[in-house]
Amino acid sequence: MKKRLILSILLLSTGILNTAKIDAATSAIKAESKKITITSKTARLFKDSKLKDHTTPKYGAVYQVNGYRNINGKHYYRLYQTNSKGESSYRGYLYSGYAKTLTLTKSSDKFIAKKNATIWNNLYFSQKNDILKEEKAYFVKGYYTLGDGKKYYSIYQKDSSNKDKWCGYTYFGNLKKLEITREIKKVTLTKNYSSWNNLYFSQKKKTYDYNKGVAFETRGYYIIGGKKFYSLNQKDTNRNDLWCGYLNASATRDLQKEVVPQKYAYIDKAYKTYQNLYFKVSYDLKEHWNDKDFAQVAEADHLYKLGNGKKYVYVKPCGLYGAYINADALKFDNNIIKNYYIDTKNKYEKINKDIITLKEKQQQYYVKPGELERIKKEYDTLKAKQIQLQKSLDENKKILANNKQVKNTLIIDENYKKALKEYSNNQTSNHSQAITKAAKSLIRNNTYNPSPADQAVKVDIHKLSKEVIDELAAYTSTLANDIRHQIGTNRPIASAQMQVVTQQLIKYYNDDNWDAFDGGKGHHTKALNQIANEAHLNGYAEEMGSSIYNPYFSMFYPGGEDNINTLDFLKYCIYDTMKNMLFDDASSKWGHAFGLTGINEEKSNVNNPSLIGLGIDKYGNTHFFIADDHANTGSKITDQQKPLKETMVELNTAALKSKVDKQENDLKTLNTTLVATQTNYQSLFDKDKQYEELEKQINELDINKQHSWNYYMNLKHFFNIKY
Repeated sequence: MKKRLILSILLLSTGILNTAKIDAATSAIKAESKKITITSKTARLFKDSKLKDHTTPKYGAVYQVNGYRNINGKHYYRLYQTNSKGESSYRGYLYSGYAKTLTLTKSSDKFIAKKNATIWNNLYFSQKNDILKEEKAYFVKGYYTLGDGKKYYSIYQKDSSNKDKWCGYTYFGNLKKLEITREIKKVTLTKNYSSWNNLYFSQKKKTYDYNKGVAFETRGYYIIGGKKFYSLNQKDTNRNDLWCGYLNASATRDLQKEVVPQKYAYIDKAYKTYQNLYFKVSYDLKEHWNDKDFAQVAEADHLYKLGNGKKYVYVKPCGLYGAYINADALKFDNNIIKNYYIDTKNKYEKINKDIITLKEKQQQYYVKPGELERIKKEYDTLKAKQIQLQKSLDENKKILANNKQVKNTLIIDENYKKALKEYSNNQTSNHSQAITKAAKSLIRNNTYNPSPADQAVKVDIHKLSKEVIDELAAYTSTLANDIRHQIGTNRPIASAQMQVVTQQLIKYYNDDNWDAFDGGKGHHTKALNQIANEAHLNGYAEEMGSSIYNPYFSMFYPGGEDNINTLDFLKYCIYDTMKNMLFDDASSKWGHAFGLTGINEEKSNVNNPSLIGLGIDKYGNTHFFIADDHANTGSKITDQQKPLKETMVELNTAALKSKVDKQENDLKTLNTTLVATQTNYQSLFDKDKQYEELEKQINELDINKQHSWNYYMNLKHFFNIKY
């Protein structure tokens, strides 16, 4: 069979347009738009394109190019500028050699513009935006270098929405770098004030109430207009730096560390304490140490006085970790502290005794290190195996339940049989058309139905084994038998020895790299004659079909393109090939149909069967090799009466049934082991959980014991008490 490839070619034609030369002196204005700057002190600016009257443009001046003319072989710009009213005004013609294109050099620096600096609206210097009365901060996106070498920066600020706001152009000499002076220290707010989100002072960041006590840490400062502006930080709830904006230094004073009245203080009131003086993270020390008594006395380290007048003392209840607390919550009274010392000693001794009792109890719940993990890993491995085995078993049971082999056959009718016989006797065009007409309904009605049983047999269509080829040969014989039974001709048999002969023929094709459908090679006549002589065949026929690798088969396979590596797909290829040989063979003068139906053998010995073999060469082409009904006479083929049978499905089903039986037994054993492992694991898990709970209690007591010990020893040292 041949598949036609239709190619369509789009031819494009092109034409060449010729333009006549235009006299240079009267050249029309051509489009060109850009800004240029004068680079020559001797440049001449002509009144018009006649190039007679001229003036000398300012060195470095900027113009807008709005077209050009080619005059006397030279490129002349037509120039404009924007006047003080914002109108575009014609300036004349300039030879391009006196100027360069004005381009932006990118920059991302920040500057301070000096007092009295002029800000221009354009680079024609015809409109002023502003004359600064005081210094201001700007950022730039780039600058322009004029023809005289002077640089003019395009300057920006941020508006109240934090969007870029263009302010104009200014000369580089009006600018100085905006740079921070590093200074790290703590400051406190002394009056109500707002911080800024930027140094353009267009957007406030936050307003602070100094009465609440506000402290910052500076990262440095900027001087703008003689005023100092701090860049301020605090710490957030995660102790990360939190930027607070820029703030006028005149609203702050330095936060100085001061000395406390004495080393120890008694916490008399349940005030909140803070990790730092930014008051972002607060907690009660009594709650923090999980015992109200343990936070009652603390070492006082230092204090700070905030801008609102309140004092905060840094206290360390254990002598190690501390926090800030309002000084109003403290009493520096040694008598109160001494009584607290006695209570602390008693508590320490009780905690120590409780720890010993819990440790003794804990031992009965001890689980050997790694034992719980080992059993958990064993359980997880068994569980995963169970899930996989159950899944495989369910899939195999489903396959068995649906493992029905669908029988496909090729049906012909009397109209087709009559037309084929008439054409066999008289091969005219009219008789051929009669077959085509009779075959139309047969092409439509003969459709392949996928077989779940055959789909369950997996193969590699690029590496077909002998068993698969023999199975397909038996299937081919079955289809051919059905056809010939309907025609009334002798029946072909696929046998083991006929397959040996056919595979030798395929070897000749492969060894000679003979692709029948490549370049119109067709049948390998030399190989056919050679195999006929070697096998002592009295007559033979070979019908060939397209490659099973042809995308046509996988595309139209009703079982789906994902299932082509199955026995069912290969049977579909054979079925579809034989179907087209029978009902769509007019181009081959119905030769394939004659060979498959044996229509020309009808008058021979119908009781003596033909022999049929199947082969698939390395190109995927199918070969139906048919020996005539007298092939056994004097032939080397000795077992014609021992036909091959389709057995792969039966073998696959039997193997699958055996596998299912084994899987069910394995699953039963696995489930028993899994339950026992789970029970063992749960028992150890409960013990380990109880052990951990007691460990947690012991650890908490150990912490309290340590805290108590720290207080006990610190106070003991403070009061100089002897052991």
